[in-house]
Amino acid sequence: MHKARKNALSSKRAIRYNRTMRYTAIFEAQPGGGYHAFCPALVGCHSEGDTLDESVANLREAIAVYLESLQAHGEALPIEDLLIKPLDIAVPA
Repeated sequence: MHKARKNALSSKRAIRYNRTMRYTAIFEAQPGGGYHAFCPALVGCHSEGDTLDESVANLREAIAVYLESLQAHGEALPIEDLLIKPLDIAVPA
């Protein structure tokens, strides 16, 4: 590939991915093994994997595709407004 064209392509990629978004991911261990993974701020964005590392990688890919689809359709990227707080609940004996 011509050097100037290669540099131009690299520059386009850098511009395309110049923004970082942060989303909360939840990983649920499954009874049969593996993990179900999802991102509450991105409705319908779910994945799974046999290991936690695989689940993380798969969910990252799912999130990237989800966000690319939103952008392709001219929709805004969701801004997460999520608070996770454990609650202690008294249970009758």
